[in-house]
Amino acid sequence: LPQTPEALRSYDAVVLFDPDQKVLTPAFLEALKGFVLEQGGGLAYVAGEYNARAVFESPALAALRALLPVEGIGPAGASGGGAAHGAASAQAASVHAYTRPWRPVLTPQGADHPVLRLKDEAEESARAWSALPPLYFNVPARGLKPAASALLEKDGDVVAAAGRAGAGYVVFLGTDETWRWRAAGREVPERFWAALVRYIAAGKRIAGTGEATLHADRDRYTAGEDVALEASLTDPERKPVVQERVEVAVETGEDGAVPVRLNLLPLAGRPGWYGARYRPEAPGHFTAQVAAGGQFSSAKASFVVAVPSTELSDPSPDLEALEDAARRTGGRIYTLAETGRVPENIGDRSVREVIGRSAATVWDSPALMLLFGALLTVEWILRKLWRLN
Repeated sequence: LPQTPEALRSYDAVVLFDPDQKVLTPAFLEALKGFVLEQGGGLAYVAGEYNARAVFESPALAALRALLPVEGIGPAGASGGGAAHGAASAQAASVHAYTRPWRPVLTPQGADHPVLRLKDEAEESARAWSALPPLYFNVPARGLKPAASALLEKDGDVVAAAGRAGAGYVVFLGTDETWRWRAAGREVPERFWAALVRYIAAGKRIAGTGEATLHADRDRYTAGEDVALEASLTDPERKPVVQERVEVAVETGEDGAVPVRLNLLPLAGRPGWYGARYRPEAPGHFTAQVAAGGQFSSAKASFVVAVPSTELSDPSPDLEALEDAARRTGGRIYTLAETGRVPENIGDRSVREVIGRSAATVWDSPALMLLFGALLTVEWILRKLWRLN
């Protein structure tokens, strides 16, 4: 591995595939920090069964962990491919058997992320993910850092996450078994890894050699959320420029709308970097630009603020609300696997009514027959008297 910033500068991205902590020297970690934060270099960390726990527990590797989009990894045996998962550790010297297959599940953010597009169309890509060969090993992530997004999950645990660290794009992958996807076609893992490398290398292309860069922590927000803007200023020699603030104008794109002026203040511990949070007043498409010398520079950041749609963005059931409704009404909720037990818990609420009836023939009444005969007689007499036919 390159041990100096100058040696690392010529690269666009770094992929650490279950690295041994012995090769992650302090010199390399210091060079990697500047490579990602200042130069916009990309970083992908792939957790493996032998070294992942040491990487996340060693005090000497705190600089590497600070760059990743996750806070840490879960306790041993908390997730993964079966009972033997708890035996996986940095000191593991033998091959462990993982007997429980599982498939990663796309999150709403992962379904739209360029790294996870196995097909050109979103629906076809989602079907491709559901048909991939199962995996067996996983190092669950514990918590996401601000502005990071979970891309893949397993039973609520984060399998893959992406985010920004300074000017660079970073990715965490909690499994090293993507080689199993070759059973679905050689092009599947090749497309996945090509997309991942292109994504993390984009930061260096965006940073380029310009004197100013600007980006938002996400490209899509819902109304009421804060937008975190960060800008970096460098001189022609790519050294950080330190000043009191950086002025940014946010435009809505509407005719006649006055741009919102923001002051980005220096970020502690990151020379040349400035940040601020901004809450748009209404949904729409926004463009932020760095102002330099009274003129807007070429550094831009675009983002969209949409009306919140919780039902469409997260169609998963609200189990807490369902349990509360069931408790209030004297019922209970069932999972899909428990639907066969529903009839057993429905009480017998049928009602049986016995009604006594007696049948009577109207024409059997003597009084009715006498009345009918009398009427006929009166009619006959009247016809005779009035000489009617």
